[in-house]
Amino acid sequence: VLRQLLLQVVEQLNEEQEVFTKEEAAAFLNIKISTLERLAFRKNEIGYTKPDRHAVFLKRDLLKFLENRRIPSVYDEGV
Repeated sequence: VLRQLLLQVVEQLNEEQEVFTKEEAAAFLNIKISTLERLAFRKNEIGYTKPDRHAVFLKRDLLKFLENRRIPSVYDEGV
């Protein structure tokens, strides 16, 4: 029963916003899974949630990580 409830929560999150597994998140960021784990679990640079024993990553958190790592160009406003 608990597992079914957790699956429903993950499905609901997935409907509301894109949810990625570790493998999918690493592919989205074009990095190795071990790098993703280090950045998320050890350095807390990438947000994640754990609806059960496995971490999942929200697309908005992955995009926020990419934006924070972006180096502005000379063509950006205010530079």
